[in-house]
Parts: sequence; structure tokens; C-alpha cells
Amino acid sequence: MTDLSVVHLKRLVIIIFYTNFDCKYGEIFIAGDENGLAELFFRDCKWNYNFCIKHTWFKNDSFFKDAVKQINEYFDGSRYKFNLNINPKGNELQLAVWKEINKISYGNFRTFEDIAISIHKTDNISEIVMAVYSNPLPLIIPSHRVYYDNYDEFNFKRRLFMNERFMNYKMSWNISVN
Repeated sequence: MTDLSVVHLKRLVIIIFYTNFDCKYGEIFIAGDENGLAELFFRDCKWNYNFCIKHTWFKNDSFFKDAVKQINEYFDGSRYKFNLNINPKGNELQLAVWKEINKISYGNFRTFEDIAISIHKTDNISEIVMAVYSNPLPLIIPSHRVYYDNYDEFNFKRRLFMNERFMNYKMSWNISVN
């Protein structure tokens, strides 16, 4: 193999790093690569159905130093928006939905229908709902700010869980639609 081939092969390998840390709401795991954060999980969160540390990931606390700092600042109430590179994995629709959700500012909420209209995908709201619920970066991509107009039972239970998780966290609940 020539040197050029070795260099080319090295560029194809993407190294995934992860870290875990305790915050005032429990243990959080984050994973990502040189392109940004890809996943965030609460250890004891019942919504993290598929979470596991993959054997190909490498623990690297220093790689996530800024992300950990910003997450703790968010929970302490001194940060309202994240300034992190993100690189969530998803299909075209999911990425469009997550990009739109990321525009929702702190203290504001949007409906699934609002998101669908914004990305011009009003033909099947259930696909929008599934994209919101498959968000791999909760908190960073604030899917907790998206709801049905009628506050359906599933969304109500999800909100109860989030409220329980952040019970002592002071949030602005002035509901307005962007």
C-alpha cells in the first residue's frame, strides 16, 4: 500500500468519542465525533430505548469539556441557548425537523403542525411526530418545546417526565408560538 492509500483510508474512519458526567438531574452520556455532538442520553430516562455505549467508541472527557460546561450552565439557569457543533444522524426529514426545532427559542413552544408547515411537509403529521420523538440530542435540540394542539396523553406523559426531571429548574413558561 502506498502512503497515499493509507492517508485515504484514515479519512474514511470516523472515531466516535463519548463521555459521561453527573449533573444535578442525574447522569448524562454524550457521544460525537470531530463534526459535532451526535447523541445525548440521560442514564435513567425511560425514553432512551436504544442507548448503549458501542464497543467502537472511545472515552474522551476532554473532547466534551465545552459541551459539559454548557449543559451544566443550562441547568444552572445561566444559559438559554447552546453554542455547540452538532452532527445528529438521521434521514432527510428528521434532519429538517431537528433543524427547525433548534430555532425554537427558550421559553417558546411550537406545535407539530407548526413544524410541518415550516418545512413544507404537511401531508403526514405522524412523520413529523416520529422525527421529533427520535431526536438523538434532547436538550441541545429542544424537542420538549414541541407539542400537539390538544396535549395528547403521550405528550402529556412525556412532559410530566421532563417536569419531574427538571422539577427544581426555573424555566420561563410564557407560552408563545414563534
